[in-house]
Amino acid sequence: MPAPLLPPGTTVADRFVVEREAAAGATAVVYAGRDVETGRPVAIKVFAVEGAGRALALARFEREATLGLGLQGPDVCPVLAHAESPAGPALVQPWVEGPALATCELPWEFQRARALVARLLRALTALHAQGIAHRDLKPANLILVGPPDEHLCLIDFGLATPDAPDARLTATGAFAGTPRYMAP
Repeated sequence: MPAPLLPPGTTVADRFVVEREAAAGATAVVYAGRDVETGRPVAIKVFAVEGAGRALALARFEREATLGLGLQGPDVCPVLAHAESPAGPALVQPWVEGPALATCELPWEFQRARALVARLLRALTALHAQGIAHRDLKPANLILVGPPDEHLCLIDFGLATPDAPDARLTATGAFAGTPRYMAP
């Protein structure tokens, strides 16, 4: 594995300190960090795409950060800050502790599943009321948080779109998302 883009101790936005690399995805590296003002744990997501497709990926990353700064609602993971890090554009979110729904053992008892789906529907309703469509709803983007107050936290707004005619980044006829979970 190559050396992390941001070594432990690096400060982002004069407030968030990197503690360790937590995960790497197709477009970003996520670091576990700490908010020095509050002491709370945070996730620092740093853009990490080079070569072909970089411009579109960067536009999506920037839109995720911009949309995330205004997010409000239950069970939605907002963006706390959007800044330039020593390694490139970064966004900072609360650290959400728990497994992705994709890794949870199923089936669940009906009452538990119903309660979690109801919370998810409240989160989606809050997003839609703000004019935002997530567009990548899948088990990997739902973190199971708790106990004692078990709930799902919706993450990864990289494909989210505001309800605005000029907001499209995906060309007509092109696909973005996870095929297994896309609407037909």
